[in-house]
Amino acid sequence: MGRLDAPQTVAPRYSVVIPTRNRAETCVHAVRTILAAQRKDVEIILADASDDPTRLKRALEQSGLDGPVILPPPGRPLPMQENWERGLAAAHAPWVIFIGDDDGMLPNAFAMLDALTDAPVAPVVAWEPIDYRWPCYPGGSAGQLTFSTEAPSLSLCEGEKALTQHFAWSTRRKWPAIGPSIYHGAVHRDLIQRVKNRHGRYFSSFIVDYASAIANAAEIRAYLRYTGPLSILGASGKSNSAGLSASGEAAKRYEDVIAENPGLTPLHEGLAQSRLHAPLVASGYAASFQMLGATFTLSPERMLVSCADELGCIVDAEAFERERRVLMSFAEAAGVSDAPARQARFAPATCGVGFDRARSLYFVNSTNLNWRTVADVAAGAGAFIQSAAIPAQSAYHCLTAALKSIASSEHRAA
Repeated sequence: MGRLDAPQTVAPRYSVVIPTRNRAETCVHAVRTILAAQRKDVEIILADASDDPTRLKRALEQSGLDGPVILPPPGRPLPMQENWERGLAAAHAPWVIFIGDDDGMLPNAFAMLDALTDAPVAPVVAWEPIDYRWPCYPGGSAGQLTFSTEAPSLSLCEGEKALTQHFAWSTRRKWPAIGPSIYHGAVHRDLIQRVKNRHGRYFSSFIVDYASAIANAAEIRAYLRYTGPLSILGASGKSNSAGLSASGEAAKRYEDVIAENPGLTPLHEGLAQSRLHAPLVASGYAASFQMLGATFTLSPERMLVSCADELGCIVDAEAFERERRVLMSFAEAAGVSDAPARQARFAPATCGVGFDRARSLYFVNSTNLNWRTVADVAAGAGAFIQSAAIPAQSAYHCLTAALKSIASSEHRAA
């Protein structure tokens, strides 16, 4: 086995950066999904901020995995923003991708990205990842795997429109879709440098994924959006999505996040006791738009709706009631209707199976397939898509045809 920090012998075309902290057990499987592509032009960078500086390297060695470059912990608690920034600084390739340490890349991702990045159409390629909940995810939805049943398409999206949607928080979701982000997206180095030249750094706030999308959207005319999956968005038992709204140790992690990010407070003071994501995401939005010279505001009514929507994600009954009381107190203090919170009912999700025709989604209990890790999902996903009769086209030919169509149009990205 070679050294984990051995230099690349082929100039990388893609840098995949994985910020990680105390999750070596899932990170090794994220690495597996990238190595499975057998691409010598893919650089893997692990920005490790773990408490134990030796655990990740040991886990990789014990798993027989060679190739990733490890940026060791700096010896102090490192805010997510800083860890992502140093991971980005270590990337050498013209195209940079970030995924989480419980996420993964699909086997055909880089071949498809070749088709998308060969033509100079746009400096950002965004896609829709597969949603996967690890078996260790708390609650009844553990093991759930979610696919879109729609045939993939490719479109050129306006950067200004994406920025406006974020600024207005205009969406039917808890908050806007992520847009042209480096997280589960590919961003060209020239654009990254433009953002850094303008603002001194690339990631402007704690919500690093949205911060990237907002910064990119402000710099570009357009980006490519592929509606098919190139990666897997994982949620494990230690992920923030599993922890910030829960009780016990998960609630303590929330306090750690606040302590490690000075100045991080909910956008609305009345939500300081909440453990939901939405108040902190809104705070991150404010920081990101402040970097652009704009003031981001969000009405108490819209904030309450976002928070109430998020109540449906809570798997812990105690946490649900705690959060509902906080929201009702917030509504009273803000002088708005508490109906969204008052009408919420604790109904923890279960692992769905089968089609949801209204939303064009297919749900799978991956544990029934004996898929226990994100690497199992990545290896089996292609075969599953065919066996489930999801419309399967030759993605590569579909993309190259779409690119030719876009290239012949009058629209060009900056």
